Amino acid sequence: MSLSVRLLDEAMSTSFQDKLHMPTQRKFKMSGQMIAPCSIARTGVMEYKAKDCGEQFKDLDPESMVKIMTLAEDLFDEASIESYRSAPFTVGHPLKDVDTENAKDLLKGMLEGMPMKDETGEILVGTMVLNDADAIALVRANTNQLSSGHNAVLVMCDEAVVGYHAKKTRIRANHIAIVPKGRAGITQIA
Repeated sequence: MSLSVRLLDEAMSTSFQDKLHMPTQRKFKMSGQMIAPCSIARTGVMEYKAKDCGEQFKDLDPESMVKIMTLAEDLFDEASIESYRSAPFTVGHPLKDVDTENAKDLLKGMLEGMPMKDETGEILVGTMVLNDADAIALVRANTNQLSSGHNAVLVMCDEAVVGYHAKKTRIRANHIAIVPKGRAGITQIA
């Protein structure tokens, strides 16, 4: 069984251990814009609350945690990477996906062009351009983690066999949120 769900990769728990320290590489233009390398998404297992993972998990306690795998072949699929091209940056996750009707209120910057796989083959990286003074001030105050707002089709798996409940396929990005704590732990602004 597989169904499409909207996933927000902001952490709801403080138990995540994977961290990546990135030295600051932020540059500021005369206009005040901030340009910086960033890590956007990663492969591997992440935990989500059952209530956030669609109908497939409706029989579980809504607050229980389910393990969702992102495989390299799905994250770095051509259509997945294309969906991240010039993705908008938001502060926190909006209630509705970013579109042309609400972009004026939500858009704080964008990913510069097409992201790419990093040298480890496990992380999607790119360059962000922030052009909103409040968002830049938030980042300067050390809110520098990122959370991918995306849709994916979850394919159920046998957790006893593979170690996770489902895997993401057909990943399609909508936005990248600046958050205090990202679920991936290592997705952040350099």
